[in-house]
Amino acid sequence: RYHLERAIYLAKTGRPGPCWLDLPLNVQSAVVETDDLKAYDPSEDAKELPAPVSEETVKQILEKLKLASQPLIFAGHGIRLAGAYDEFQHLVELLGIPVVTGMSSIDLMESAHPLYVGRNGGTGNRPGNFAVQTCDVLFSIGSRQSFLQTGFAYEKWAAHAYTILNDIDGEELKKETLHVDLPVAADAKELITSCIRVLEAAGCDRAHPWFADGKTSWREKCRHWKEKYPVVTKEKYKELEPGRTNIYAFYDSLSKVLPEGEQILVSVGTSRVAGSQAIYLKKDQRFYTNAVTASMGYGLPAAIGVCIGSGKKEVICVNGEGCMQMNLQELQTIRHHNLPIRIFVINNEGYHSIRQTQTAYFGGHLVGVGEESGDLSFPDLSRLAPAYGFTYKECRNSATLEEDLRMVMEAPAPVICQVFVSKLQDGTMVSASLEDMYPFLSREEMEEEGVLWKE
Repeated sequence: RYHLERAIYLAKTGRPGPCWLDLPLNVQSAVVETDDLKAYDPSEDAKELPAPVSEETVKQILEKLKLASQPLIFAGHGIRLAGAYDEFQHLVELLGIPVVTGMSSIDLMESAHPLYVGRNGGTGNRPGNFAVQTCDVLFSIGSRQSFLQTGFAYEKWAAHAYTILNDIDGEELKKETLHVDLPVAADAKELITSCIRVLEAAGCDRAHPWFADGKTSWREKCRHWKEKYPVVTKEKYKELEPGRTNIYAFYDSLSKVLPEGEQILVSVGTSRVAGSQAIYLKKDQRFYTNAVTASMGYGLPAAIGVCIGSGKKEVICVNGEGCMQMNLQELQTIRHHNLPIRIFVINNEGYHSIRQTQTAYFGGHLVGVGEESGDLSFPDLSRLAPAYGFTYKECRNSATLEEDLRMVMEAPAPVICQVFVSKLQDGTMVSASLEDMYPFLSREEMEEEGVLWKE
């Protein structure tokens, strides 16, 4: 009893996560008298909870933001984990400061929000990275700022900003890869509500935010980048190969047909990278991914978990054809329970992340990639889907993509739609600073946008 109760407490408290409980075979088969078993007292693990945020720290944070010319909020997934989604929306309105989201937290802000700039990190987008690299005060809430956010040229990450970093685990704020001017080891919800208290006492509201923009409007500059540098352009809809569309065009069209409140879950590799960059999120939509561990086969079992956990609400699952094979048996689980899951299988002729790595580092000597490596192939989904009792659809043409996706959304779930996409050709890997994203802009344009820093 003691260890079961402790495991549950530790899994849900402080920095939440899995707990491993090892039950030896002799314990499993023992007869246990339960009445007198020792209970667990959470006070034994008081250290799992960080100290409360001091009022002095809150005032220091707010003063830095008020005096800044180009302040920025980084919203991390710790905000969701702390149960502070609604409080965060309120804080943003009171502060009036532009916001970027991270790889696992893109659904913390709807894309149309006037203060939302974009997504930061190595697989973020240009507006989000421009904002991080040019801000003068960065207020990061609920994020450990891993390499996937800072990029591997981490010494150039937010290099010109005063950084205020919050994480529930204080050790994360001591990493040598970060420059932290004001570390705040605290629960994200407590930090957010403490800031709200002070701001409301100061008379702030949506019409009178804390940050008064200067003559050269920082908010307008962020909106300009958001409008000028969309991830998906008309170029992405051009047909490069007969019978194949572009994965960025797919996500763009999918965004248009999905209703508010939809649950979207993407697998790993190209599905996750393109999805994180290109999806346009509407009100109350969720975007689930496994970005950091990137487990192959994540898509189907995770979609089942999200569906059951939400009371059997519809789930959109975007899966690579390779990931699909790793847990193919879960199609029967979905069918057996008649779960409303719509599965989009991205067919890019094999394991494209592996293909890109081998092209970049091994001179194109391909192994375990797909048909071109001669050692790997995939089954015909048009025959496999009916065997599991799924409706089967296909998307092959950018010109009819939105119409085809609407038909998939109208078909009775569960349904499988295979989306045939062209391979993203470039496999070059460069550890550039975050503002310098591919396709690379000219130095003149970067200087014009105010994001080219002199060494």
